[in-house]
Amino acid sequence: MSQIRTILIDSDPRLRIASRTVEEITPDVTAMITALHATLADFRARTGFGRAISCPQIGEPLRIVAVQLGGQPVTLINPLIVWRSEETQLVWDDCMSVPNHIANVRRHASISLTYQNESGKTCHWNHLSASLAELIQHEVDHLDGVLMVDRIEHPEDLQPISQHHKLIAPRRSEHRIKLDHIASAASRINPTFLASPQYRSPTLDAALGV
Repeated sequence: MSQIRTILIDSDPRLRIASRTVEEITPDVTAMITALHATLADFRARTGFGRAISCPQIGEPLRIVAVQLGGQPVTLINPLIVWRSEETQLVWDDCMSVPNHIANVRRHASISLTYQNESGKTCHWNHLSASLAELIQHEVDHLDGVLMVDRIEHPEDLQPISQHHKLIAPRRSEHRIKLDHIASAASRINPTFLASPQYRSPTLDAALGV
């Protein structure tokens, strides 16, 4: 049986249900996490984008988010935002559960959060970059039954998906690593650091799963 689940869209009332806290990582929860990551991977393969997905988006009201930023997938269980910057930013947002629109929403420019990984260990992400902070706030909204369309401040903040290439793609491109970024960094980094030794830490390898 395929682990890939159907992604709910904004007309489905299940997206409006606040998710339950995961009290214990049972085999059923582990299977749900596997399905969540498989669904995200399938969406990325079909569309070429998609950085995260939450359990409510596959019809399961559990506080779990799967994240894929290009390296090893990460699972956030019971993510809790513990700090928000006073500075906010307006960002054009898109969502696989709102396939026909993009929305201009206000997010905190940075956040810190705690979560449990698949082993039940509590982890901390502190003072996230604007791009990652935006993503996590979007997913936590899903866990609370909130969609990006609920965050708009003016009617014109909701635009058709046809505007994606004009309003979202250029902004995201600015944050992607490019060859000229690497060349610029190479010319600016103090040569003292270029030959720094690197060491493996078996303890960190085991804790982080990398």
